[in-house]
Amino acid sequence: MNGLIRKDKRNIQLSAIACVDNEYGDGFGAHLNFDPAMVCAEGQAEVEKNGDLGKPYPHRRFARLWLSADHDAARARSVAKKWSNLGLPGAIDET
Repeated sequence: MNGLIRKDKRNIQLSAIACVDNEYGDGFGAHLNFDPAMVCAEGQAEVEKNGDLGKPYPHRRFARLWLSADHDAARARSVAKKWSNLGLPGAIDET
């Protein structure tokens, strides 16, 4: 990595939205760089049209979005890991 990049100390703006219960103060979610203009269905259609799912995450046009295929894959990994921890048949080997 170029040493000059580490010396660049400019500030960047980060935006976030959070959901908090006013009565109890419980936080339900904080979403960094939330984009209220983004419509999930439109993003999903664009991804399917341009073949973004076949690209590595950093090279996707909508890399910041949590796509339905990404959600399904993460859910499958989570279920397989739980099954593996319980010693149930059908678990995947993570080695």
